[in-house]
Amino acid sequence: MTGGDGFVSRIDPKDPNIVYGESQYGGIVRLNRRTAERVSIKPVEGKGEPALRFNWESPYIISPFSNTRLYFEANRLFRSDDRGNSWTAVSPDLTRQVNRDLIPVMGRVWPPEAIAKHQSTTTYGTLTAVSESRKKEGLIYAGTDDGLIQVTENGGKTWTKYEKFPGLPEVAGGMTGVYVQRVYASKHDVNTVYALFNNHQNGDFKPYLLKSTDKGANWTSIASNLPANGPALSLAEDHVNPNLLFCGTEFGLFFTVDGGQKWIRLRSGLPTIAVRDLAIQERENDLVLATFGRGFYVLDDYSALRTISKEVFEKPATFFPVKKAVIFVQDTGKSRGSQGEQLWMSANPPYGATIYYWLKDALRSKRQQRTGASRRPDPNAKVDYPTQAQLTAETDEEPPQVLLTITGPDGKVVKRINGPSQRSINRVTWNLRGPAAAAAGGGGGFGGGGGGGFGGRGGGGGGARGGAEPADEEESPMAAFSGGAFVVPGVYKVSLAKRVDGVITPLGAEQSFTVEAEAEAQVRPEDRKALSEFVTKVYRLQRQVTGALESANNARTRLTAIKRALPDSSADTKLLDEASALDKRLTSILRALRGDETLRGLESGTPSSIQSRAGSASSGVRNLTGAPTGTMQLNYQIASEELAGVQPKLKALLDELKKLEAQLDALGVPYTPGRYQ
Repeated sequence: MTGGDGFVSRIDPKDPNIVYGESQYGGIVRLNRRTAERVSIKPVEGKGEPALRFNWESPYIISPFSNTRLYFEANRLFRSDDRGNSWTAVSPDLTRQVNRDLIPVMGRVWPPEAIAKHQSTTTYGTLTAVSESRKKEGLIYAGTDDGLIQVTENGGKTWTKYEKFPGLPEVAGGMTGVYVQRVYASKHDVNTVYALFNNHQNGDFKPYLLKSTDKGANWTSIASNLPANGPALSLAEDHVNPNLLFCGTEFGLFFTVDGGQKWIRLRSGLPTIAVRDLAIQERENDLVLATFGRGFYVLDDYSALRTISKEVFEKPATFFPVKKAVIFVQDTGKSRGSQGEQLWMSANPPYGATIYYWLKDALRSKRQQRTGASRRPDPNAKVDYPTQAQLTAETDEEPPQVLLTITGPDGKVVKRINGPSQRSINRVTWNLRGPAAAAAGGGGGFGGGGGGGFGGRGGGGGGARGGAEPADEEESPMAAFSGGAFVVPGVYKVSLAKRVDGVITPLGAEQSFTVEAEAEAQVRPEDRKALSEFVTKVYRLQRQVTGALESANNARTRLTAIKRALPDSSADTKLLDEASALDKRLTSILRALRGDETLRGLESGTPSSIQSRAGSASSGVRNLTGAPTGTMQLNYQIASEELAGVQPKLKALLDELKKLEAQLDALGVPYTPGRYQ
């Protein structure tokens, strides 16, 4: 956007087309995305004033009280009320005003001619951090690279300087001069402010994270158990729970639920990397991380962290509050076109109701328990070798499972989902759909194809594994042909249980959550009722069609084998004629069910079969939120009537086939599939 290395970008909170960005030494620009106009808005000193000193990464913010007001830092703080068109200095020089050229390096002061003394080396005596309180307009904190925090409560008319901070290395006169990495005014309390100091340039890699509850007059360290070898680089305060803080360090992300008394490492796929910036998307409760490697990570809906405590972790299992889920139709197109590697994008959050639950003890199979016990730290520890009976029991064991059961507003079970079973805060997403018309992999399928679905952990896919998908996957484009239809809006409940050795044991209390329809859908209640009733009917029809096709296809396999086996036997040739006659009748039945294969691909078109009509109606309701269309109802009616005419013929044929196979058994005809004496 701005060239150079690029630094912080900020977006106007009321007009997303207005974006600010900067390059080195205060090179700030304003971009209008509507017109592609870029305007340099870097402030300058007034006539006769000393030159401004800008940090390599000059801080700036948009005021929480006005979307057109900016604060920008050099060695003075500037304010603009017109998006940077004009600036007013609202402070004097807020630094110690130390001459960087006289600072000893490697034990001596170097002359101007020294190599790289004035090339690609940052200036000194600059402002490095700024924050305005949400709770009070004009309460602004400014930090410097030479260890000062300056505070104004009146928009810059007067300033108070603080230069002593507990736990920081001292310089001459008992003062501290450690680089102020960040300052953050609390979202909750007008008197509370946080400050991060970074002393790595002096070979000190300790994390310095301080908190003041009196607007900076007194400070207390809350770094507590943060690793001693990684500077604290960024901080975010939860907008609901003031004791929930996130801290980005040189070697990863940490959080605390007690205001900094104890920090816990947050991994969840995040590598060991410097987390340079943090932001919270408050509507979605998402934590956004920016790393030193120019990567972005998003922790979707961290709200479960607000309620964790020692008491929670002592329970065998517990649910965390479930965020309201909204039914809408996803656009699953990837929209990559021909952009190739130039298009950078990440997967959307999982679709549906995301459920978090705590498990105190992991569920492990007998084999996992045995192998885990054998991996002892002591290499000389005794290992009990399993018996053959134990090994057989391990092979035959049904793996232990965590089951989540979702019930609807009427109290009936809507869905059962297999969830992760680790000792952890686990996550699974229900895709807001009921059961599929046919199980995954069913031969009937929709519209002539196979059934099926994709599942796992997260939300979207549907039928294969309880309507759950990995949390980092978007719904597959093929999902339109698998899984069930959307459920109706209302209050749902989820309960947790474990299944071990076939025994189901409830775990913890159930959790209620709300499912709503997308506001723009504007579907009438009577249309939702009509859809729900139609889904029940059309899915019953789809199951019947699938069953008929499976039975007919199975009969075709059996008859084909019989016609091959009879010539190699001494049986009467009349039996071969009987098998051929059955096969011809079966061909007629299959054509009624799935259409005439000889006509497929002809330009003249193929009449709709029972399968195609049922499949069209069944797949059509999957992404429907209103009443079924007239075409869907017509397809259902015709398919139902035609299937009613085929079913007696198929049953009669299957009965005759069974009698034929009994004759083959009596005559000793070689084995064919389906026969069992």
